[in-house]
Amino acid sequence: MSSPALELYRKHLNEDVNVAGDWFQMNCPTSGVRNVADTVVSGGPTTFTIDPVTDFAPGEICTTTVFAAQITDLDTIDPPDNMADDFTFNFTTDAAPTVSSTVPTTGATGVAVDTSITVNFSESVAITASTFALECPAGTQVPFAVSPAPPGSSFMLNPNADIPGGTACTIKVTASTVTDIDTNDPPDTMVTDFTSTFTTLDVNDPPQPSGGPFSIGENSANGSAVGTVVANDPDVGQTHTFTITGGNTGNAFAIDSSTGAITVNDSAALDFETTPTFGLTVQVTDNGSPPTSPATA
Repeated sequence: MSSPALELYRKHLNEDVNVAGDWFQMNCPTSGVRNVADTVVSGGPTTFTIDPVTDFAPGEICTTTVFAAQITDLDTIDPPDNMADDFTFNFTTDAAPTVSSTVPTTGATGVAVDTSITVNFSESVAITASTFALECPAGTQVPFAVSPAPPGSSFMLNPNADIPGGTACTIKVTASTVTDIDTNDPPDTMVTDFTSTFTTLDVNDPPQPSGGPFSIGENSANGSAVGTVVANDPDVGQTHTFTITGGNTGNAFAIDSSTGAITVNDSAALDFETTPTFGLTVQVTDNGSPPTSPATA
């Protein structure tokens, strides 16, 4: 007769046996050590069910040892009577789902304004319409569509339009709306809400020129001041270059490329009878990257 031995699965033996004393021990790094007295044992004499009095911690790897000296078979054909060797096996408890990563990553900078956001989970999960939120900046909701349909382990947030440039954005995941789809429960739901931030690329906004209409006497001398075009730029600190690109009949006017000040360049061209009005087109270009330059007339 062979000695009793564990086979097939952790608590099933190949023949009827007696178990005595602390015939096993569970050792778990987070929830601790469990001996026989720390569990409720049922079943036997071939299959035993071990139910710990206290729950395991989520996601921990536990080692169970069955001690050969404490296991004896029930037949009368001895020896052998005891298990030949201790038997050891490991198992991992189920863990609550978590957000494993995002794209853009937390703290990312220079993110394109037309980006889509990806949220990856540690396992396949079910979500709801209120699981995700995107704010750019904080407190300002950005509408988006989610794909693919749940369940899944990775979801993409596709904003309905470009998100603002040079803005700190926040991705939020509401834990209570995220549940795993396995049957090893609990845990089933995410434990804590998740937040991640990133900053979009500071897009160079075009300056908005203003000024005019101006008037000048027909007999004004060269160098006479006409008026000044002003560049209103949301990007603080940039410099601007001004150019007359159209409407300057007879090269009558000049513009200071740095200040936007328009002066008379050729007084002979100021002839009310032939040209009572000039429709100047002035282009202002900033020094951003890339430079932008709307025009005004």
